[in-house]
Amino acid sequence: MNRAGHTGVSVRKLGFRAGAGILLRLLLTAVAFTTVRAEAMAESTPDFSALVADRIAIERIYYNHRLETKPPFEEVLPRPLAEELVRRDLNKEHALKKSFGIEITAADLEAEARRMDAVTHAPEVLAELKQALNNDPKRFTQTVVRPIVVEKRLHGRFNEDSSLHVSERAKAERLRIELLKARQEKATPKQLKELLRSAGKVSDQTWHFEGEPPGPVFTTTAIQSSNYSGSGTARFGAVEPSDESISFGELQPELQTLLKAQLQKPGDLSAVVETDDGFLLFLTRDRTARRLHVTSLYIPKQN
Repeated sequence: MNRAGHTGVSVRKLGFRAGAGILLRLLLTAVAFTTVRAEAMAESTPDFSALVADRIAIERIYYNHRLETKPPFEEVLPRPLAEELVRRDLNKEHALKKSFGIEITAADLEAEARRMDAVTHAPEVLAELKQALNNDPKRFTQTVVRPIVVEKRLHGRFNEDSSLHVSERAKAERLRIELLKARQEKATPKQLKELLRSAGKVSDQTWHFEGEPPGPVFTTTAIQSSNYSGSGTARFGAVEPSDESISFGELQPELQTLLKAQLQKPGDLSAVVETDDGFLLFLTRDRTARRLHVTSLYIPKQN
């Protein structure tokens, strides 16, 4: 986890949330809601303390599965931060209802829970999450399933209006053209990284391959000419290299295909990748048979 400002985005192979936990995904660039104060929502919600306790319980599971050197759990997720995460979830559901007239139904929750069970690539972690909540379906639904459904509905509504994000996408595309031009003029990977750094939030990320990385599925030209949209895959906020090394196989298949094809050698640049919350550019720092080391730029969408 990138701990600079507690910001980050990650796609995990659990199959049910693009970085479900703060330890894997604490999205402080999420949609900002001005329709309700977080404190008021928390005070009016029954069993708020129980929701916070359950949130801490599932975050501890994610924490336990982090392989790198890490500070104590209580430092990574102090209770006030857990309370803020729960408030944000409650605010999102309130905004969904107030702004769009959408209420989450029992059928919605049941369908999402079934999907999670069906598509997860880490069933043992999913089982641990349920066990952390005493295998109580209601608690699991409230703590894990409901926030996912709410976020999906909100992102769907927000992202339908592409006009909101034209300027951000254009900024990313212009920067990509500038980087490609600099590369043609023999700019070094270090110089390319400095160009990224001048444009916004950057971070270094290392993914390790499980065995030999397969070759590209499509040609680089074909992928670069297409519009790509997926879930966020990098951690943001720090300029220094991350201590984490994450399995490349945990990324969404479509994104794996794009990165394998486009990030072949130092200095290679990805197409602009659209996430739910912003736009990404990936610059290859190093690639071997065992790992892919990149620098990423994140340009957030409008709130």
